[in-house]
Amino acid sequence: MRYIPMSNEMKKADERTSSKMHVRSIVLMERAALAVAEQVKEGRVLVVAGTGNNGGDAFAAGRILIERGIEVDFCLIGERKKCSPTEEEQILSVEAITGGDVILERVPENDYDYVIDGIFGVSLNRDVTGKYAEAIASINEKHRNGTKVISIDIPSGINADTGRVCGVAVMADITVACAYEKPGTLLFPGTEYAGEVVIAHIGITDRSFEASPGIMAPEPEDAVLPARKKNSNKGTYGKVLVIAGSEEICGAALLSAKAALCCGCGMVKVFTHVNNRTAIQVGLPEALITTYSFETEVESKLRDAIKWCSSIVIGPGLGTGRLSSKILTLVLDEANVPVVLDADALNLIAEDSKVLDDLTADVVITPHVGEMSRLTGMSISKIKEDPIKTARDFAMEHGVVTVLKDARTVTAFPAGKAVINTSGNDGMATAGSGDVLAGMIGSLTAQGVKIGEAAWRGVYLHGRAGDIAKKKFGAHTMLSGDIISSILAFSQEENYRK
Repeated sequence: MRYIPMSNEMKKADERTSSKMHVRSIVLMERAALAVAEQVKEGRVLVVAGTGNNGGDAFAAGRILIERGIEVDFCLIGERKKCSPTEEEQILSVEAITGGDVILERVPENDYDYVIDGIFGVSLNRDVTGKYAEAIASINEKHRNGTKVISIDIPSGINADTGRVCGVAVMADITVACAYEKPGTLLFPGTEYAGEVVIAHIGITDRSFEASPGIMAPEPEDAVLPARKKNSNKGTYGKVLVIAGSEEICGAALLSAKAALCCGCGMVKVFTHVNNRTAIQVGLPEALITTYSFETEVESKLRDAIKWCSSIVIGPGLGTGRLSSKILTLVLDEANVPVVLDADALNLIAEDSKVLDDLTADVVITPHVGEMSRLTGMSISKIKEDPIKTARDFAMEHGVVTVLKDARTVTAFPAGKAVINTSGNDGMATAGSGDVLAGMIGSLTAQGVKIGEAAWRGVYLHGRAGDIAKKKFGAHTMLSGDIISSILAFSQEENYRK
């Protein structure tokens, strides 16, 4: 896992590095500038700077390139008297090297091989207008004509905490992130503006933070399944109860159950309507099955199933009728094992989300943005504006681990921390993908993985399996079942947690 600091955390870490670790701001700026300059190979360069420290990084990078014999023009957007002290030092250095006043006030129409974007940094929280918007539009015009654009820390115009476009934003080929990548280059739409993100190690380290940042992201080594023991049996790895499917829907139950087994749990039992018995027995003979035909037999059979299991997945294809509501209520009232609430379970809870507040079991919910809209009453567009805040607020208010599914899934925890997922692809936008994820998370909890870790790790494994499936089948033709079969790739690599 790696830190993904919010803008306020990054600012404090920067200050702490200077005040407590005695690495001066000008030194950090020089290191950032060196990393930016390394991205320029040859050709003509335009530096476009604002009046903050990002502008100082840009001027310093331009000065370094001049020292290497590269032709560089400089443009300052904003009044020089508003420049930070460290940026003013860099401007004076540029003027000393070039022998005079060489700073332009507008982006020139000349052709360049590279543009270095240092207009705004991570503190931007307003819409970009006026001469700043004009400068960004000019940079983007050059980008469309083949100029390579290098942004410093964050493409100018992108909110570093949310990825929101603040009116207009620079379209970069490379973003050189100072010390750590920011949420805004992971979340959509910011990630589409960032291009390739290169981490510059400038001297701000994990020790620079007084407290651990609240946001993290998985790394490739996190794509691991729980370790197996030589001296074990099927009971060692837990029992997952999948409460899914209804009189007319079977596929969701089958996908969740199969995903749970393929993630390593010892046994799966499907609790479903009798109409689904044959399909499940044929499609997944490894699964146990308990069926009901009439409402009168549900309660006793479900109670026995709850006593049997190590974790519960409820909701895929369950329906939202009266009987489904009764099943959900019984689970929430009586379960004392981890519970994964997905799909129709969430649609039922949306009628009164306060039912989550007094649960005795550990719970993870897995809503997509539409389901989260129903749970919160927020519009989908509002949720997408700040998915981290949306997921965090819900998790803290209701005391449940919240997996907010979208193109970039965010997992939030009741204590306020969150994980931005970094795996997955557009091919996973297909029916049943969420059912697979629910089964995977349920499987991990049954194997003893704590529910918070099971949630973010399940999301990451799900995405990694989806990435493998896309390579094999293609984004247009891959199915949710292909995600399940691709889980096998992890076991083939023998990439197990120690």
